[in-house]
Formats: sequence, structure tokens, C-alpha cells
Amino acid sequence: MEEPELTIGIATYNGERFLEAVLESIMLEARGKPIEVLISDNASTDRTAEIARSFQSRYPGQVRHYRNASNIEFDGNVDNVVRQAKGRFVWTMADDDFLLPGAADKVLSVIRSEPDLAIIFANFTNPITLKAKENALCQDGNAFFRTVQFKNGLLSCNIFNRSVWLDLDMKRYDGCLWIHMAYAMEALAPKLGRKGYVFTDLLIRQDGVARWGHGGKFIYTGLRLVEVFQKMRELGYDKDVCRMGARVIEGGYKESIPRAKANGLEVDSALLRRMFPLYRQLPSFWIWDVPMLLLPNSFFRIGFQAGRRIKYGCPDNEGAKSSG
Repeated sequence: MEEPELTIGIATYNGERFLEAVLESIMLEARGKPIEVLISDNASTDRTAEIARSFQSRYPGQVRHYRNASNIEFDGNVDNVVRQAKGRFVWTMADDDFLLPGAADKVLSVIRSEPDLAIIFANFTNPITLKAKENALCQDGNAFFRTVQFKNGLLSCNIFNRSVWLDLDMKRYDGCLWIHMAYAMEALAPKLGRKGYVFTDLLIRQDGVARWGHGGKFIYTGLRLVEVFQKMRELGYDKDVCRMGARVIEGGYKESIPRAKANGLEVDSALLRRMFPLYRQLPSFWIWDVPMLLLPNSFFRIGFQAGRRIKYGCPDNEGAKSSG
């Protein structure tokens, strides 16, 4: 195979449920093209390695399987995908999202015409609809984040310039769980003058189910993203973009706080101390979020149980079964 222009890198851990189907969708796009497919297996304990080796045997020279000796967590595995890649650009993929027909050709066309891009956003099926109607070349991070509306939190919608990633040394973001978003923020810092590209065309189908945040812990995961975006000001982003970064998670709290508390989120002084510096300038935080956080969890559990009974016309446990 010729030197790859693009690496499609799958960061996976125990991904046997979807991995085979995801790889089939990728190979329909990659076969016969200068595209490397890299599977970075984060020390999985299921059939992930077996599935990866099977595709490596079927497509020698184009599919590579790399298994980490131990679990290096999400950020470490994403960083590993980029470092192990051979392509100039690296499309990081989760193990449960699928390429839509024509996606790879569209991306190859852009990286050939704009080889110095820092990042490309690949739009995906999601209730958030971009306001922009046409694909856009963005001159800096302000334009990029305004255009994508911070929708780029899904790992699979990010295509990185490998050399820029390595220059930025993204290892300092280990443990934040949002290394891909941190890269976009850093690489497109307005003072650096790097460009991004936004596909408004749908290139990804999101089919997976979230495997994190049990017991309301997704509230903490979201806080980590907002904490990452606190660095936007020192990187030269406009005030309105910084406010968008602060609200990227808080804007969904009307739904997510009740869900988290119904699932057992424990609100203590440590959590509130983390939230106050991030949201104290937002009136909605004081009007809605704080009162909901201080209400007892039982209030929300009763509300959710009543809602299920109304929806399914049966007790909560039976309703859950009937929902499939």
C-alpha cells in the first residue's frame, strides 16, 4: 500500500459489540485508497483483539492492530492513536460510530486541497443541527467554534493534523477525558493563525450507547470539559466564544441534573465549589441549577417513576421491560 494520506484510528476498549460492523463500514470507504486503518486496543478483556486481528489478516498492510500492555485510559488511548498513525491526518473514531457512504472521499479531497489545516470537523447524526448550510473553511478557532457550535465533543467527528498534535504535546491533558476538544482549542488558538474546516454534510452515523457516567457521574465528566475551556481566554478567544464554552454543558443542566440526581448523584460542597467559578456569571445557574442541585434525590426519583408509570401504564420495573 502507498504511504497513507489519512489514518482512520479506532480507540477501543471492550468494543466487541459494534467493532466488527464499524470496521466493515470503514473498509467499504477505505479499500483501495491511501487510507490506513489503525485499531488501538486499550487492553480489552473481550473479543476485541480477536476481531481486530481478523481484519488485519483480511487487509494486510492496510489494517493494523496495536494492543496496549495495560489500560491507559481514554485520553492516553486517543493520544496513542495519533502517535501510532502513519497518515498526515488522523480521523479518530469511537468503536460504535459508523462512516456514511462517500465520507472518506470527501475528507481526502479536503486534505489534498488544504494540507495545512489543523482540524476537520465531520458532521454526524445528532439533534443539534448546524446553522451553517454549506461546508466552511474557518480562519481561526473563533470561526470554527461558532460554526460547529461546540458539537465536536463526539470523538468520531474529529480529524487531526498529526504534526500539529505532536507539536502541542497533548499528553498534558491526560485525565481530562476531553483530549480531542482540548486539541481543537489549542490548535486553533486565534493568535496562532491555524485554520479548521467544517463539514456540514453528514459523514458519521452515531449508533452507540454511552458507556460512562453511571450514577450521575456524567455531571463530573461535563465539568471537566468546561474546566478545559477556561483556558480559552488566555489563548485569545473572543468573549462570546468563551461564554459559549462555559455554557456547552450548563445549557443542558435542566435535563441532566434531574437525571443525574435520580440516578444517585451526591451533591456535596466539593462539587459546588467546582461549579461556582465556572458558572457564577450565568443567571441560569443561580435560577435553575443551584436549586435543583440542592433538592433531595428522592424528589427526582419519584418524579421519574411517576413519568414512567404514565408513559407505560404500569409499575416502573414493568415499564422498563416493555421499553425494550
